[in-house]
Amino acid sequence: MLIGEKGFESVKLDDLIAHNYTKALYIIDKEEAEFNTIIKDIEKVNTDGIQKGKEVQQAAVDYYSVMKDLFMFSRQEIEQEKLMRYSKSEKEIRSAQEKMLELGREKKYISERFQSR
Repeated sequence: MLIGEKGFESVKLDDLIAHNYTKALYIIDKEEAEFNTIIKDIEKVNTDGIQKGKEVQQAAVDYYSVMKDLFMFSRQEIEQEKLMRYSKSEKEIRSAQEKMLELGREKKYISERFQSR
């Protein structure tokens, strides 16, 4: 789904290199839909009779939810990159740069929190 030559991340990267932000955002929508499907499928699994099945199921849902959150940061980052590239106003460009820094900090915080589990 995500990695590999034809995975979403590779396609999104190609689109970003080409500055095709619309296509890159579309790929993020597809990634989000895929994560939602995975999470729903895990939630549907019957864990009756499996020792600690509910706990494992919840851990898997939590894992994919955090991964989804991290991948969805791309949507906001791409929107800011688009503003930085195409805005005519210096104020808009600086605001987008500041937002990118803020997003980077937030993404780092979520990633560190996730790794500490």
